[in-house]
This record gives sequence, structure tokens and C-alpha cells, in this order.
Amino acid sequence: MNWVLMAALLLCSGLVSGAETAVFSLRPAERRALQRSSAWGARMLRRPTDLLVALLLTNLALNVGYFTVSSALSLELLAQQRGLAATAVGLGSLAAIVVLGEILPKSLALAAPAQLAGLLALPVVLLRTLLAPLVGLASWATRLLESLLLGSATRLEEPDANDYKSALSSGVALGAYRAVELALLHDVVDIGARRARSLMVPRVDVAFLSLQDDLAAWVATMAERPHTDYPVISGRRDDVVGTINAGVLLSRPDARREDLLDPPLFVPEGIGAERLVLRLADERRHLAILLDEYGGVTGVLGLADLSRAVLGEVEGLSTGGYRRGGGGGVLLPGSCSLMTLNEELGLELPARRSDTLAGALAEGLGRVPKVGDELLHGGWRLRVTAVRRQAVESVLARPARRSRPDGAPEPGGAP
Repeated sequence: MNWVLMAALLLCSGLVSGAETAVFSLRPAERRALQRSSAWGARMLRRPTDLLVALLLTNLALNVGYFTVSSALSLELLAQQRGLAATAVGLGSLAAIVVLGEILPKSLALAAPAQLAGLLALPVVLLRTLLAPLVGLASWATRLLESLLLGSATRLEEPDANDYKSALSSGVALGAYRAVELALLHDVVDIGARRARSLMVPRVDVAFLSLQDDLAAWVATMAERPHTDYPVISGRRDDVVGTINAGVLLSRPDARREDLLDPPLFVPEGIGAERLVLRLADERRHLAILLDEYGGVTGVLGLADLSRAVLGEVEGLSTGGYRRGGGGGVLLPGSCSLMTLNEELGLELPARRSDTLAGALAEGLGRVPKVGDELLHGGWRLRVTAVRRQAVESVLARPARRSRPDGAPEPGGAP
């Protein structure tokens, strides 16, 4: 009977050890796939800290029970004057728990974490529910001990973008990479904090393809405005029915165009750029359709646009659309992001709902800007120089006019 009980405890210990390794070694893509494919898997991944505590407590209890039974069996053998057998049981029990209860299940879990986590999701959730009072008590005791021993320094602050940039900058001094590579890495870090609406191609600039037009019209649009993927509409621009890849269309000109469409990927315009990249990768799409809070199409954003947002800024704003003029003036595109302006020029425009210079000007003026409109802010005079389709196309930024005590402008001031 003792042997059967030991084998059962050993098996359970191996399953718990394997579950712990499988769940906490899942890659982000595997976690998202498990959450989508299994309701029990989604529940299992909701509270990782409680899950870890439950698995550790269970494994500890199983191991204590296993060695209790093993010790009882050894003592029984010693009472029968079978010392060699008792020693073999003790050493064998230790070897079995290490190999079969730890090494083997953890190795198998590392080899196929997603499959094992999916199989064990239901029993693991039930186990955590059963041990909820103990898990809560253990978590409370841990937090109490942390506060008593470490005081206010119980938890380290999460690193922010500036911390990552500082760590990357130290690599230049060590010769790990060059300055241009550092600029690229900084832009990769920055894009995680940006919203899709600050990177999108706005609706007025999107090349829509309408099902009401013939194939020749589509090809003409593609020739005039070349892209990899295009949004397809059935009538109005808000009626997006799918997206189409230019290469697929041109390679199959005789096919029904409706059969070549990919379902549209609709996302809110406020989604973070990092989350959008993950969505595009998960859905295996190249283009996302951005919607406002009322369901209207505000623009599109694809992997190519996200790549340009990083790679295009390595060379600085000068190649991204601004030119320096006389008197310290700078000609800026209206689509220039406020984050980039803040970093390059130190402009801290007070915009609450805008991500671009054009939007900040509209907020500051309280109306749609037109050519000649000016806004003073932070020592800079911003003048609208070009407007296209009611959108600001370019802005001239100059240092604001400064006056001497006698009323004459200082040298170098903007005329």
C-alpha cells in the first residue's frame, strides 16, 4: 500500500512541477493563443502570482507527503532488521523525486509548454480555486514580511523608456554599437509609447479602392499611389469590406475581386503602437483600419508605416520633412508628431487630444487652421504656410520676436 501511495504522490508532484514550468515559460504569442482557444486557459493565466503560490504550496505538500510515506516505509524495514533495504528505499526515494518529480517533467514542459499548459488548464484552475484561502493567506503574509523587512522599498519601480535609453546609451561608450545604431534603438523604445493615430495615414490621404469601380480603375490607382495593401470599400469610405494585396490582385486578374479580399482588421485609433504590432502579427495582416469612437474610419496603419516611423526617424527630422530657414526658422510638416518635436526642438505644445503638429494648432486656435494663422508658444512663433483639404500641410516655426528695452527688435529675431 505504501508503494502505491508513494507512486501516486510522485506522479502528482511531477504533474504540478511540469505545469509550473509550462505556464511560466510560455512565450507572449503562446499565451495569447491559449487565452483565445481555451476558456480554462484564459482563467488560468489571469492571476499569475496566485497561480504560482498555489502550485508551490501543492508541490510542497505532495513532497512532504511523499517523504513521510518513504520514511515510514524505511522505519518499517529497519524494525524488521533490514537496514540495507531501508537505506535503498531512502536513497531511491530521493533519486525518484529528483528525476521523475522534477527533472523529467520540467524538461518535457520546456519542450512543449503550450500543449502541456492547455492539457492541465482545467485541473490547475480547480486547484487554485480549492486553495484560494491558503493562497490569500500566503500572499498576505508575504506582503507583510516584505513591508516589515524592506519598508518602502518592497517593490522595485518598473523601468520606463528613459531607463531603457540610458542603459542603451552606455553601450556606445563601451563600443557595443555606433551612434546611428543607438538612434535606431531609441526610436524602437519610443514607438512603444506612441498611439496609432499619431502614426496613421489619415483618411484624406488613404488610397481607397471601391468595388463599384472596374479593375482598370484599381490598377490606375495602384500605379498612381503604390502600396502593398489597400482598403476596399463598397460605397462610402466608412464602408470598408476588406483589404487587398496588390501582388495577389495583379497575379490573378481573372479572379473575382471579392474572393481575393482579406477580412478588415478594425482597431481603435487610440490603440498603442506596440499592441497594434502584436495584433497584426497574431492576425497575420499587413494593414489595420483605424476607427474613432463613433465607428468612423479615421485612417489606416500598416507594418510598412510602423517601420518608417522607426527607420525614417534615424536620420532625424531633416529627412523626415523639415528644413531650416533663415533667422533660426524651421519648416515643419503638419503631420510631424508632437513627440518628435518635443525631442528635437523642445516644443511642448499644450495638446490634449492631438498627436501631430496640425492637431495641436487646431486645438490652440480653436478652429480649423488656414494659411497665415499664427500661434505663439514657448518662445516660438508657429505660422501656417500651406493647407491641403482642410489639413495643415506645412508650418514655419521661428523664434518669437524679442524686444530691447528701447523697443527695437534684437538682432537675430524673426522678421
